[in-house]
Amino acid sequence: MTTTALIYRMVIAVMAGESVAVAELYEEYVKERHLHVTVAEIIQAKRETA
Repeated sequence: MTTTALIYRMVIAVMAGESVAVAELYEEYVKERHLHVTVAEIIQAKRETA
């Protein structure tokens, strides 16, 4: 799921008063947002650790 879709779902959950759902969606949003790295960053990290 895209980060934009997760944000929309969080907004709807807040409006519906579902705090548990908001917390779960936020955790998923944070994970999704931090998973995206560029190929250049991966290559650089591999060179630094080698």
